[in-house]
Amino acid sequence: MRSLCPVTEQVNDPQVRSGGPFVGPGEGRRARPYDASARQERAARNKEAVLDAAQELLLSRGYGATTIAAVAAGAGVSQESVYKYFGTKAGLVRQIYERGLRGAGPVPAEMRSDAAQEQEADPRRLMETLGELSAEVLSQGAPIWILIRDAAAGGHAELIQHLEQIRDEKYRRMLLIARRLLRSGHIKPSLTEEQAADIMWFYTSPELYEVLVGQRGWDAPRLAGFVAS
Repeated sequence: MRSLCPVTEQVNDPQVRSGGPFVGPGEGRRARPYDASARQERAARNKEAVLDAAQELLLSRGYGATTIAAVAAGAGVSQESVYKYFGTKAGLVRQIYERGLRGAGPVPAEMRSDAAQEQEADPRRLMETLGELSAEVLSQGAPIWILIRDAAAGGHAELIQHLEQIRDEKYRRMLLIARRLLRSGHIKPSLTEEQAADIMWFYTSPELYEVLVGQRGWDAPRLAGFVAS
């Protein structure tokens, strides 16, 4: 008996179930592979837009006065998206700082620093490169680090842990570089690893950037030369 429902009748037709007379068996049911690249690219663009909007608002308004709603509006995304990407406002601030550590170039500054330490044989040129990278990273990250420090001191407890982690991670990075430079003979053997790390910590500190650039008006090339020397 044929169905009285044209839709059911069509589905029951063997040719329709197989994709028609011009489609091989099973081809009509073959699903297209899901391409997630466009969605991932859109999410990456949205994240960068959120970071850009948040950084501008944070540096102009301060941590306490910057809301997720304002960040979302500035980035053209929903508040739910901001929370999905970064969890909390403190998490968002930390990601802005992490982005600053990558520097301004397409290759992260840490990778460029590691490559210079491994490949550069001239101690003077190596110090110049490290000075340039330090100035680049400080220009990108120091303003946000200062914001985190001041907000933590002002009672925003959610940033205190971030500040401690940042300081700990930076010291471990300085200690790693000190060990490399001592092994390669690029710094005086009379210094211990800890002493060398302390010196590099000071000359690459956001506080130094705050005084020389923020208060005294130095530019990045002058700061780079000072750090290298």
